[in-house]
Amino acid sequence: MHEIDLAVVRRVQAGEAGAFAELVERHSRSLSRVAYRIMGNENDADEIVQETFMRAYREIHRYESRASFATWIHTIARNLAVDTL
Repeated sequence: MHEIDLAVVRRVQAGEAGAFAELVERHSRSLSRVAYRIMGNENDADEIVQETFMRAYREIHRYESRASFATWIHTIARNLAVDTL
């Protein structure tokens, strides 16, 4: 999965904005679970997931493949949720 995500990230970084939807589809469920565990309710978790994807899209140029994309985006979600609390 890491290689697939990395290929999609490279497409997004190259300017193919529509490719980001693949990452959203691939990671939405797991981000929702993480956000729900931290926030304790579905509405707040949904807001965390939405903000996570917005931040990831804005900062995708900073992503480096030292860690998997999943690790990177889950870290963003966890930090947002904790900061929100």
